Amino acid sequence: MGAFSYIISSTLFLQCALTFGSDFSPASWEVLRRIIEILAESMFRDSSLREKHRSILDKLAWQRSLGSTKAKFVAATPDGKNKGVRDAAGEDVDTPHDMFVDDDLYADVCDKTRVEQAGAASVEAIFTVLGHSELAARQDPISWDKFVEMPVDWRNRALGTDIDTRRLAARTPESYTKRTVAILEKTWHGGNSTRHTFLINEAEVLAGRLGYNADTQPWLKFVMSSMYASLAHALGSSRAHLVRTDRDFRALIKHVRKDLRFHRIRDEGDDAHGKPARTSDSKREHGFALSQTSKRIHHSRKRFQMNRTLRREVKLVHHALQSKWIDPWRPLGHMIPRDPSATAWSDSSLSAAGGFSYDMGFWWYIEWPQDIAQRTLRFVSSNKDGALVTMNTLEYASLIVN
Repeated sequence: MGAFSYIISSTLFLQCALTFGSDFSPASWEVLRRIIEILAESMFRDSSLREKHRSILDKLAWQRSLGSTKAKFVAATPDGKNKGVRDAAGEDVDTPHDMFVDDDLYADVCDKTRVEQAGAASVEAIFTVLGHSELAARQDPISWDKFVEMPVDWRNRALGTDIDTRRLAARTPESYTKRTVAILEKTWHGGNSTRHTFLINEAEVLAGRLGYNADTQPWLKFVMSSMYASLAHALGSSRAHLVRTDRDFRALIKHVRKDLRFHRIRDEGDDAHGKPARTSDSKREHGFALSQTSKRIHHSRKRFQMNRTLRREVKLVHHALQSKWIDPWRPLGHMIPRDPSATAWSDSSLSAAGGFSYDMGFWWYIEWPQDIAQRTLRFVSSNKDGALVTMNTLEYASLIVN
């Protein structure tokens, strides 16, 4: 309560409930979130809510092409986990609601009455739980700008992701991807420079942006593990550089190590050997030293050389993100739990690999080329020079082929 207290005129306000607009999601909000979801769905049958909230429903913006007879739709296939949106009698179920923190998300078929009914039910549910609009006393419990500015459309942007309900697919916004490509070109030279160097914070920005793109472009996840390894190597090098060149940094490290020796000692009084326990002041000093060492590492201005592997990966990602033949849209069916439409198996040995699927009616077999086979454990006993092709790599290769 103290952290979120404030004074207006001569009155001190202490908030004993959740603070609307806070940028964190405490566990206590989870209860309210679920209650709002359940209430909104259960209120769908109350047709009087449309008239009750008519003033706000009339502000909804409707995309002109909704209901077009020329529109092409991808059909959803039901399975054991996703049985569809109709009940046993074949009637459409009440619109379900799914909140992401405090954003209520829902979708419905192109029927104005149903969409308005779902919207009115969500408004009423939030008012029931959080109180009606009373701007003279408190902030409005609903952000009306989100409600009226996002059009009712078959393609929309929700939580920073483009969703196409006709093709049942999602993608990272084009503008975000183009900005990522621009960063790859400006900061990383598209992976083409043999002498390019980078700062740690540049690598962290890139990793964050690629991670966001990877949500809808899963091929990126397979590349990023290696890029993270390069970043981790840079962090280690940065720490070593600071230890060698920065006296204050060495003092901070020394302080952290010294304090860690006492981390199991009781907070008050002496320990069993008569040594003074760690005080609250020493705890604060320890926390400050830890934060300062982390900041200095991540804000280091030391530049690191891109190794050959990282250059190759940056070049691949830069090319792929601009490629016309790689579809940036990811089917929603690939992003949710589903029963597999088919199952396949694969495995590798030191000499060959193979795979098969009864469901899809295929099998394959490949013998490894000699230049690969000669670098396996049959011929290479250690990986000191980096020439060994491990069994994990061979199995990964068979998985990709499969």
